[in-house]
Amino acid sequence: MRRDDWLLAQLPVGMVEDDFFVRFVSIFQEVATTMLDGVDNLESVLDVSVAPEPMVRWLASWIGVESVDASLPHTLQRQIVQASARMLAWRGTRHGLRQFLELISGAPVEIEDSGGVFAEGGAPLGPPWVRLRVASTGWLSEADFVALVRDEVPAHVAIELWVDERQILPSEPLLPELPAEPVLPEQRSSSAESSEATPRRLLDGILDDPADDGLPGDRLLDDDGQRRAFGPPEIPDVRQSHDEPSTSPGDLGESGNGEVEQ
Repeated sequence: MRRDDWLLAQLPVGMVEDDFFVRFVSIFQEVATTMLDGVDNLESVLDVSVAPEPMVRWLASWIGVESVDASLPHTLQRQIVQASARMLAWRGTRHGLRQFLELISGAPVEIEDSGGVFAEGGAPLGPPWVRLRVASTGWLSEADFVALVRDEVPAHVAIELWVDERQILPSEPLLPELPAEPVLPEQRSSSAESSEATPRRLLDGILDDPADDGLPGDRLLDDDGQRRAFGPPEIPDVRQSHDEPSTSPGDLGESGNGEVEQ
């Protein structure tokens, strides 16, 4: 503990006897005491359990929690920030999502999702999804609760949210009906081959010519149904042979022996 006259007590004896000098130094002592009190309380300011109320909401912004309403009871604000800090490492997982939504709604939360550990080829088909069921949205409106859920769930996961037997997200059914049992790899390969067989056979029938030399894709059908060559158009050879004269002798008025006619 510091004495109230901690700065004056450090003055020499001769200065302490001067009343004006003592009152002058007391001004600096009061200002410095306020600063030292702030430094002494720095550890408590960063402690959510005892920090001032505005500081609690500011500390929440450090970990990305923007859902702390100033109108909430102060004890609940501190609980939200403390729980969010503990669950930060679990954010984006089923465990972390359940704890956070139970804290916000004040009721148990049911979660179903497509995640898990599967053997090779045994993972469910379709995009990842999560289905949430809550009794209420707590102190938040439905729009704010939906925004909070979207912020907590990974962006690539489809969300289905139910509040007291009402589906509020999405407005239309989003999750596909998935098969009860996983599709085995050989079943996937056979279905893929069957789906590709029809267009492949159509292309083979159009592009391949049985009478051709066996090279596929060199003929197509014309508009009238006739086959035509597939490739660049033929360009006629307009070059003339060097053995043929470019013009006839009569064109220049010359005789056959090279003499100019008069």
